[in-house]
Amino acid sequence: MKRTTTTILLIIMWMGITATKSVAQPPIKHKAYTYATLGETTGLDTGTNDLKYEYTVGVHTYKRLSPANNVYLVTGDKFKIEYDSLSPVDAKIIFEEPVFAPTEKLDDAEGTLKQVHPRYCMYVYYHHNVEYRKIQYYYQGTVEKYNLKKGDKFDVNFVIGYPARAIIFLDRPVK
Repeated sequence: MKRTTTTILLIIMWMGITATKSVAQPPIKHKAYTYATLGETTGLDTGTNDLKYEYTVGVHTYKRLSPANNVYLVTGDKFKIEYDSLSPVDAKIIFEEPVFAPTEKLDDAEGTLKQVHPRYCMYVYYHHNVEYRKIQYYYQGTVEKYNLKKGDKFDVNFVIGYPARAIIFLDRPVK
């Protein structure tokens, strides 16, 4: 009996988390764009934690939470965000558009696609004989546009001094 009750409670909790994560954000009415910087990413391996990010509009910095389950995100990753220019607190992170800040110094490496899915890929690259793995999301149709396949190689840029912060450029194949 106690085991059944525990199981039912776990199912109810899982359903609540799933429902919370799947609620669509309201559309942004007065669209404007900037980039967000990810904060703490601890606990993402469970798929149940919220991702902390912040962005600045004018002189105001906004801190937000977003559902996430990408274990390959790292503190400092940056993504384009869409926000309401009349109410900048209303924002949506666009995981399909990772960016670097203009002040970040970059180096490059060769990245190899390890997995290709309709909306994201997993890739690996090396820096000083250390392997780094990342997942990068992209828009529907990207696989067909670039004819992506496991094993394809592309240019990867990463932040000097923090090589875990990287972006693969699917429009820049390595021959």
